[in-house]
Amino acid sequence: MPTYYTSRLKIIPTTLADAPLFLNLYNSPKWKLYIMDNKITTLAQCEAHLKTKVLPMYTQYGFGNYTILRLSDLVAVGSCSLYKRDTLDQVDIGYALLPEYEGNGYAIEASTKLLELAREEFGLTIIQAITTHDNIASQNLLSKLGLKSKGTFKFPEDSEELLLYQIDLLL
Repeated sequence: MPTYYTSRLKIIPTTLADAPLFLNLYNSPKWKLYIMDNKITTLAQCEAHLKTKVLPMYTQYGFGNYTILRLSDLVAVGSCSLYKRDTLDQVDIGYALLPEYEGNGYAIEASTKLLELAREEFGLTIIQAITTHDNIASQNLLSKLGLKSKGTFKFPEDSEELLLYQIDLLL
């Protein structure tokens, strides 16, 4: 799988070796508040989740979840993804950083690269994103990326109404 670069980041396909990073992400306060509490509390649970839910995306679609490394020291700072959900019409983009690396522009830098790859390497024409009503930082980041509000969305198994964003990569 290819490695991608920005001026400050190395973006690599997620592997099982990234399980410690994801265990920390899954248990960070903002992940639990804005994404989900998936009740993954051990490294073994995290590895099983990566094997069954995250890594198969590469085989099925050619893209998936990526680990974000700071280029200056190769420290893993978070993740970004192009994810195909059965419940959304299009592939959605997501991002999460460990708390100590928030506020440095890494999420927008990595997400900008993923949008470029979505269009140029993966042939995607529309990307969606979902976020909670109270996640103003994510709403602002999606707007900076050029995604526009398209209304609301609910997962069939969940009662929470989410905000739906979308960008047409051909425009």
